[in-house]
Amino acid sequence: MTISLSPVSATVNSIDIRTPMNAIIGFTDITLKNEPAPEVKSYLEKVKQSSDYLLSLINDVLDISRIESGNISYDPEPVNITAVTDSVLDITHGFTINRDLQLIVHRDEPETHYVLADEVRLREILINIISNAVKFTHDGGRITFETFRKPGTAPDNIIFGYRISDTGLGMAITKRYVELMGGTITVESTKGKGTTFTVELPLTLADPIEKRKAYTAPVQKRTTDLHVLMAEDNDLNAEIATMLLEDEGMHVTRAADGCEVVKMFKSHPASTYDVILMDIMMPRMNGYEATQAIRNMNRPDAGKVQIVAMTANAFAEDVVKCKEAGMDSHLPKPFKADQLIASIIAPKN
Repeated sequence: MTISLSPVSATVNSIDIRTPMNAIIGFTDITLKNEPAPEVKSYLEKVKQSSDYLLSLINDVLDISRIESGNISYDPEPVNITAVTDSVLDITHGFTINRDLQLIVHRDEPETHYVLADEVRLREILINIISNAVKFTHDGGRITFETFRKPGTAPDNIIFGYRISDTGLGMAITKRYVELMGGTITVESTKGKGTTFTVELPLTLADPIEKRKAYTAPVQKRTTDLHVLMAEDNDLNAEIATMLLEDEGMHVTRAADGCEVVKMFKSHPASTYDVILMDIMMPRMNGYEATQAIRNMNRPDAGKVQIVAMTANAFAEDVVKCKEAGMDSHLPKPFKADQLIASIIAPKN
């Protein structure tokens, strides 16, 4: 069976899927913030992990059209390679439940732990391979997961690898991700012993201090008493965002569509609103048009107010369109609580 999605079809499917996923992830985040009982917290954390993995599967299907058009991006940043491997093993542990399989793990990771890599792509590569290994390994068999490292071409470079034995087919997307990261994936089959996939990725070591600074750097705004104007036509998404923002001490006013957000901004005195959260796909007037209408107003705050796209339009070209319309930043749905807050308090571009 061949799956083929046009860019338009992929965009429509992205919106249809990401919107309900935002509700699942959002309400899980809200409930976790309310400090539930330990047993309930454990269940919610598993829901959160499974939701993240489901989203990665959805992205894989949608990425088929991006791969065919050569439109997949690779965005390296400092990541904790040990934490990524831990999360992958936590997620994939669920694959072996109710299966008579033995998962053997051998790990040899960099002492610094931090490397420059695309965390999303790296996690997808590993989950895809292990998921195939589980699928194609008979009960009573075993799967070996091994990490290894070799010297790179420079002192701050390493070749970091993953070796997963007894896996199967269906690796086209994974192969493209590996190639995107400048790595290689090889397969070795031995009759009676199974198949071994080896992934080798050239990575640059990163300073862990940089990663921490990215989250603790001083910002230009405090959350308390900020006034947020939110354009969102979906009631569930509006409820989630409002609860998360009000929990941080912000005041939220909701507009149900593009026309309403323009009218509300225009009818209030200058500098009433500190930030506008702008959905894109809305009735009567979309987010691009609403942003342009606000930016073109003859008032001192029209060009200064921070406008953040809060949208299920999550492909690279969508980010570009938001910037071209006059928005300052782009927050893709589904988002996590800390991502929403970070988009609000980040310095205006």
